Amino acid sequence: MEKSDDPSLQPVAKRYPDNQWLLKAGLATAILTGFTNAVVRIWDLFYNNWKNHDLFADLRKTREHEKAELSNKIQKTGMSYKDVSSEIQKIENKWSSGFNERLLDRMNIKSEGPWGMIKGTWQRFDSLGNHTKPKIVLGAVLTTSAAVAGYMLMNQNASMKRDMQSMQDRLAEDRNGKQNKDIQR
Repeated sequence: MEKSDDPSLQPVAKRYPDNQWLLKAGLATAILTGFTNAVVRIWDLFYNNWKNHDLFADLRKTREHEKAELSNKIQKTGMSYKDVSSEIQKIENKWSSGFNERLLDRMNIKSEGPWGMIKGTWQRFDSLGNHTKPKIVLGAVLTTSAAVAGYMLMNQNASMKRDMQSMQDRLAEDRNGKQNKDIQR
């Protein structure tokens, strides 16, 4: 092996590439995951609190009736998985759109469009009980804090490696310079 092929003599950037973009992508993903988890919990809790309310009784009965009809159709004729899945999706979409329309008409809670979903998320969060709000906020804060702490640790580790490597390079340069002076004498 030639001296120039020795990995310890290669430049720092070549030996240890900088993966800062990977760290930052991990941080963004973790924060987004924590926030998304909080939003999903808000919508699920709100839905679970209201789905059995009398305000939605007719929609619930229609949904259950359509499911029963689908079940009978499956038992009598047999359907492929794709057809069953498609039919269930139609029933659930009809239920969801009816539920969201009723929320907008009767309770003025938005659900459609990007701004409507943001406003609707806040309205849903605001309507949850005082025992539920702190759990959601605490979960989001803890997840985000863990993500930031993990990012800081990884970034510190990467910085220490870069510093140590640059110090090793300077020492190697100093040694090479000393050897060159000794040879010139």
